[in-house]
Amino acid sequence: MILKHILSKIGQMIIVLFVLSTITFILMELTPGDPVDKVLHLDVANVSSEQIEATKERLGLNQSPVMQYFQWLGQIIQLNFGTSYQTGEPVTKALIFYTPPTLIIAVLTIVIVFLVAIPLGILAAKRYHTWIDT
Repeated sequence: MILKHILSKIGQMIIVLFVLSTITFILMELTPGDPVDKVLHLDVANVSSEQIEATKERLGLNQSPVMQYFQWLGQIIQLNFGTSYQTGEPVTKALIFYTPPTLIIAVLTIVIVFLVAIPLGILAAKRYHTWIDT
């Protein structure tokens, strides 16, 4: 019974992740501008058509959107998030660098909520219809 429940939840999780990844990919496809412009950091007028085609080939942009999606999904599953258009470094490196400070801020926020907000809420509930409750 428990194993069946766990397998059901894992199946639901896979479906949700697939739907979310599909929505994410579609939203990225709908963003304005050409990804090649962002990669080359240049005005397209100053770039040769050979450079543009080579960049499209390297990024897989010359394939159908369905093929692009499955290649993108495969890379995400392998935890290869690509290269930053701004810095040229792997996105994974940025995630590793920025995740610890983000987690510290999140944990501190939770601690503040437990130390301040919850006691104030309890106090306001106990002093219903007094100045503390307002």
